[in-house]
Amino acid sequence: MRKHHMVAVSAAAVLTLAVLVDAVVIGVTGQNTFVTDDEAGPMAAAIAFTIFQALTYASLCWVLVAEAGQFAGANKAARITRRTLLAGFALLTFGTLVLNPLLRLLSIEEGPLYDVSGLLALLALVLTYGSALVLGLALLRTNPLGIGGRVLALIGPAIALIVVVGMVAPAWASPVWATITAVVGTALLGVKAVPARRPEPAVTSA
Repeated sequence: MRKHHMVAVSAAAVLTLAVLVDAVVIGVTGQNTFVTDDEAGPMAAAIAFTIFQALTYASLCWVLVAEAGQFAGANKAARITRRTLLAGFALLTFGTLVLNPLLRLLSIEEGPLYDVSGLLALLALVLTYGSALVLGLALLRTNPLGIGGRVLALIGPAIALIVVVGMVAPAWASPVWATITAVVGTALLGVKAVPARRPEPAVTSA
């Protein structure tokens, strides 16, 4: 793995463990931890996790930028989706690291800025999950992006699992499986991938 992969995969592994523990705690006790509720638990822990979460999203942006050359060997849908997925994680980075702390610092719980924050958060989630799903599907036949492309293809089944669990055991229904799939899949984009081939220059006859 290259440097950006090592950073992103390490961060994704820690984030995965954190959200899994949080999902189990919610399922058993019905109470959130500081992972999903910054008012639960010590404030210092919530702030530290928020910063870590933002840096994780930033590392995924790094992967998407660094692997642009590898995407050149993918189909058009995958190449376009790389940009929308990058936009989604960039918005999540901005919202987690800048916008949310600003709202808390200014004690803003309503008004235009609060509404804009909510809309940006919704847009970020739609771009992230939607792009991850489309990218995974776009790489089913031809996958020049290695392990990450295969992992992202699982986000569809992960969403279906969340819906089924929500009907059977609502307390255990959590977007954690889709989150893990999107984060881990993106972190692994380009790992064990076949090097992209550059188009050969056309030969013209004299």
